[in-house]
Amino acid sequence: MEALNASFEELSERHRTSELFLQQNRKHLEELRQTSCCLKLEDLLLIRKLGAGQFGVVYLARHGSSNYALKCVEKSQIVDCKLEKQLLQEKEVLDHSSHPFVLQHCRSFKDERFVYFLT
Repeated sequence: MEALNASFEELSERHRTSELFLQQNRKHLEELRQTSCCLKLEDLLLIRKLGAGQFGVVYLARHGSSNYALKCVEKSQIVDCKLEKQLLQEKEVLDHSSHPFVLQHCRSFKDERFVYFLT
């Protein structure tokens, strides 16, 4: 509703500001992916549980001075519910998203029991 009352100049300025933010965010994302590409799952220190859903648990994880969210999804549940395609789609969406309200996907891990998304 606020946008309807804004002048063209105000809307243009908001657009320029958001475009600048997205450009900076893309640069930050690229730097984040470059530094996290060498991380191993064993390098992460789990600080605390942030939340849980039907198929996974999210933890606050730390490596050095950087904080991350680590989503852990149990493979057996995904296979039992035939959700392999949806899990791959989730990864693709995270890989291609660039928005201030969406966590940026750094990398993924997997082991015998879980698939992990590091954001």
